[in-house]
Amino acid sequence: TFGKSLVNLDIGGGTTNIAVFTEGDPVDTSCLDIGGRQIILEPRSLKLTYVAEKIRILAERMRLPLEEGRSATMKDLTAMCQRLAVIMARSLGLNNSPAEDVKLFYTAHPLKKNWNLGGMTFSGGVADFIYKTTIRPILFPMATSALFWVIVFGNAPILEAWNC
Repeated sequence: TFGKSLVNLDIGGGTTNIAVFTEGDPVDTSCLDIGGRQIILEPRSLKLTYVAEKIRILAERMRLPLEEGRSATMKDLTAMCQRLAVIMARSLGLNNSPAEDVKLFYTAHPLKKNWNLGGMTFSGGVADFIYKTTIRPILFPMATSALFWVIVFGNAPILEAWNC
């Protein structure tokens, strides 16, 4: 749509790179320390083998017992994944979640937000959870969050990503 911007969230293992395009030209960028490998666990036992520092801080704020060496519950993992989706939405100006949460995850500067959001695309490894419907059971927290993301980002159409 003329005058509207497209936002791409490229969600990788360690970070989410955000790029904003208006009429095909890049107009804004940012990066968040949110990615698919910020929490690593053993699939069968859900024992946490790695929890990134910023995730530990957020888990403390949320009163979630997500610590290395402990087993996690699906409820706690889902709660964390959903909070990360809310933080991403806040970085785009789509909600009023706690500012200190989004500030924790910026790797550089926030978006300028001098653009009008018209749609979003997702890329990177985690994008499969947004666009695909068959998910292995161990990935339930991420899959639940993908559905939650559709609600969180509901103000903007989520468009199918395509390769150039």
